[in-house]
Amino acid sequence: MPLISGKGSFDKNAYLIESLGVMSDSPIPSEYPQFIEQIKSNVRLARLNSLKVINQETVNLYWKVGNMLADKVVQQGWGNSIVVKISQDIQTEFPGIRGFSTSNLWRMKAFYEEIEGNEKLAAATREIGWTHNYTILEKVKDSAGRKFYMDMCRDKGWSVPTLIQKIKDDDFGKSQLFQSNFNQTLDTDRVAQLRWQFRDEYNLSLVGLREEVLEKEMEEAIVRNIVKLLVDMGRDFTFAGRQYRLEIAGDEVFIDLLFYHRRLRCFVAVELKATEFDFRDMGQIQGYLQALDEQVCLEDENPSIGIIICRNKNRTKVEYALRANTKPVGVATYTFNELPETFSKYLPSEQDLQQSLTGGDNTDE
Repeated sequence: MPLISGKGSFDKNAYLIESLGVMSDSPIPSEYPQFIEQIKSNVRLARLNSLKVINQETVNLYWKVGNMLADKVVQQGWGNSIVVKISQDIQTEFPGIRGFSTSNLWRMKAFYEEIEGNEKLAAATREIGWTHNYTILEKVKDSAGRKFYMDMCRDKGWSVPTLIQKIKDDDFGKSQLFQSNFNQTLDTDRVAQLRWQFRDEYNLSLVGLREEVLEKEMEEAIVRNIVKLLVDMGRDFTFAGRQYRLEIAGDEVFIDLLFYHRRLRCFVAVELKATEFDFRDMGQIQGYLQALDEQVCLEDENPSIGIIICRNKNRTKVEYALRANTKPVGVATYTFNELPETFSKYLPSEQDLQQSLTGGDNTDE
């Protein structure tokens, strides 16, 4: 194919085809699917990083505006009429700009006043979207609770509807109640990382269950809805297997559900019990964790963690069992409280999954 046309001009299309060594009728190479997936992955990562920068800059901007407004309201007594004019003038100067409504300007002032002087909260606000921030500040008044929900939005990628439901469900309180022996079996750094990863009660309505079931039925429902569960657990969890086979002293044993936590670099073994917690449950999972560490874990991976999720539990009995256990284990319960329709429709809708990956924030009220 000539690179110079009859008129002496450069044929760009011919150059591209020849330089790439690809003809229009060439068969698709076998490595193409992997190649295109790598490109797509890079595009997704770039979009995610750009969204993070945009979110951070937006929060920084609103912080500054809130500071300016707070000074004027306190020192010169500016009221709502002036804030309305600010909103109008900004939108006149920047046609089509979003986020500078009168109500949002007042939120910026409140945002600044609530966060100013609290360095931990101030840092956390810059890692999540603006709508997540003001939702937490308006609905959660305890500083520790605010920090918890900000961290969860960052670490688990909660969308705004998910965040609202988690606050209604008191996820912070349930995380505080979670019973484990992590303080006795793990180093300080890992305890800090694990502190908010688990909660004392799990709602199995998330995976479509509404009534009492056998352990096998529970397991099947969770596996069928594993995408929903992973969205709820957080982006660092990956599903490693169901009925994961191990061999102990010549006998086969099977872990109900096995996950891997990427940031903690360890396996998380989950045992489901359709009955009340029993001391024997602790002995069983301790054996599983020992086998996982010896047979499956790599040298540079951390010791495995076990989670028992049972129908109910006697908290005193659990405390005694945890004290006698040398492996990191936590014990939670499950419920069948039905999720409100306004929340359940987001699981696992495209919108919720996308926001869970990007931390997207589409509300510009």
